[in-house]
Amino acid sequence: MGIWEKSQFGSSISAFGSNLNQQHQPTDLWLRHCLVSLEKASVPKEQRNEEYVPIDERIEKFTYEILLGAINDLKSRVA
Repeated sequence: MGIWEKSQFGSSISAFGSNLNQQHQPTDLWLRHCLVSLEKASVPKEQRNEEYVPIDERIEKFTYEILLGAINDLKSRVA
């Protein structure tokens, strides 16, 4: 998984988590951000601008397993 996918999946997970923590604000904003980030993660490499994504050492350390663990944590908070 490249830096583009990692940053977009991470953004999506973060937005969904923010949605779960909101009590008084319209939560559809965070859900929309979540979905847009998921869409961006699936953009083919030749159609995206990877130079736009800032390189962050923390993102480079993300693995599929770490992102999946974050998703499972969110799932447990919803269930």
